[in-house]
Amino acid sequence: MRRRSLFVLLLALVLVSTGCEEMRLRSQVKKLMASTVVLPEKVVRIDGREVYPMPDSLREKAKLIVYVDSSSCVPCRISEMPVYGRIISEAASFQVEVVILLANRSFSRIPLAQYVADRNLGIPMYVDEDNTFLTLNPAAARDSRLHSFLVNRQGTPVLVGDPVLSPGIAELFRQVLQRGI
Repeated sequence: MRRRSLFVLLLALVLVSTGCEEMRLRSQVKKLMASTVVLPEKVVRIDGREVYPMPDSLREKAKLIVYVDSSSCVPCRISEMPVYGRIISEAASFQVEVVILLANRSFSRIPLAQYVADRNLGIPMYVDEDNTFLTLNPAAARDSRLHSFLVNRQGTPVLVGDPVLSPGIAELFRQVLQRGI
């Protein structure tokens, strides 16, 4: 009987904690959707093997921002980036840019921009040189599930989530593009 009571208690705790996590996530998404997302001042673009400053014109465009912070395995994430090629093409047909923004760090004393350029991934990528993205956008939170968002020309998020990682978000992404942002 004690074992059964303990099991029921543990199950109740798991359900409560799951509910709390879901409520926390919903609250963070709501806060993010009410914010304005800004790109840092010092961002470089890596296109093939070329590295140059991000064009200022990108600031006024609708864009899908995929932020990769330094807490994840950055080389692992970088090697996965070519899967964004399809989303980049799809977004471009609606005049929407895709900004894959990497938190700056070095690998074996090689600057991140050079590390990415050396891999010539075939898609444009960006590096937040001063690592200020999360400071400038506190609503983005530290939760990496909230590091991908489609923003309109004013920087207001219209969709939160990564269309590459979630088929449901991919479908919503297409719907938003077709409606226009």
